[in-house]
Amino acid sequence: MKLGEFELHSISDGDFWLDGGSMYGVVPKVLWNKLTPADGENRIKLSLNCLLIKTPEKMVLVDTGLGDKFSKRLKAIYKTERSRNVHTSLAALRIDPSDIDFVINTHLHFDHCGGNTIKENGKYVPAFPNAKYIIQKDEWSNANQPNEKTTSSYRPDDFLPLEEAGQLQLIEGDYDVIPGIKTVVTRGHTLGHQSVLITSEGNHAFYLGDLIPMTYHLKIPYVTGFDLYPVELLDTKKGILNRAVLEKWLLIFEHDPDIVFAHITKDAGVIKLVPVEDENAKTQNPKNKQISKNRYSKSKSPDLEKRTIQFAKDVIEFVKMIPKTVGNVENTRQLVKSSGSVGANYVEANEALSRKDFVMRIKICRKESKESGYWLKLIESGSQQAESKRQSLIDEATQLLKIFSSIVGKSK
Repeated sequence: MKLGEFELHSISDGDFWLDGGSMYGVVPKVLWNKLTPADGENRIKLSLNCLLIKTPEKMVLVDTGLGDKFSKRLKAIYKTERSRNVHTSLAALRIDPSDIDFVINTHLHFDHCGGNTIKENGKYVPAFPNAKYIIQKDEWSNANQPNEKTTSSYRPDDFLPLEEAGQLQLIEGDYDVIPGIKTVVTRGHTLGHQSVLITSEGNHAFYLGDLIPMTYHLKIPYVTGFDLYPVELLDTKKGILNRAVLEKWLLIFEHDPDIVFAHITKDAGVIKLVPVEDENAKTQNPKNKQISKNRYSKSKSPDLEKRTIQFAKDVIEFVKMIPKTVGNVENTRQLVKSSGSVGANYVEANEALSRKDFVMRIKICRKESKESGYWLKLIESGSQQAESKRQSLIDEATQLLKIFSSIVGKSK
């Protein structure tokens, strides 16, 4: 996709499966499993969405995925699915590894730098022979001196050959790689984690890395069990998201299987996701077509939302018209509750972070529409004008029932 005079391309290194509990930290499984259903081994699917930035003069690759170093055992543990990889993805764009000028590693965990090196003549060498590899000095230090908690995340063959080949460039703090491409330290996941800010002709994009690995991690408390400094990460995340909203950044998600490119907005303090649908359709793995057009608020129908609100308002006006008999008092109480619930749940559906949650909310809308029609039929109107209004509301409840039934049917 175009960003000013730059081109941005999602470069897939395939998918792998990681323990779901680890990816959501203290968030209970009863919540995260609705968003990303786990397999029988409690693993959830993650994509490896690297990024190619083409400027008029240079080519920059951000992260390199898993690479090809996994043993058969590790491939089984992580259930790797690599029908595509960084090299085949680049080849599809007619780009040779030798064309890459810079490789930026957000950090040195194996799923972000595994493709840094390849084996030639029995030894590992840089996979991109003409590239400078940009890595934070803090990250390099921690990767070379891991502790008991971090040692399994780092594989020396992914990064030591860079130094041996003279292609390593260590940096400290935020750094301008070339005009328009800047690394930004985003501590929290690791001490030396960095993201990438891309700017061209007044447009901004931000490659998040593991600061916010999937769209579901946009919620501030949703941090992973792999985050070494979770409290610092919370502050970093809040600062980045505020800037992203104010400056209308395009956000790029490294591990989301469905959404790679998206903008965000904020409504009453709540972050809302606005995916770039066309680009996500292009980058999505054809074997993983689970994304629904109804998943995010972009699917929202303003007319239907207004209609459900108007229905609830009309019900309230109708209630004022009818006699306050014992039966009517109880039935109208139920009617006001069910009619208001139709619109409230429709709003919740359009803010759902998963297709499953969306469908559940629409089913509630359907149920409440049906119940509204039921309570309307039990009410004694008491006058010709009120009766006319009652019949009109019954018709509207029936129409809403049909609309929500249709949405549920199309979502299967």
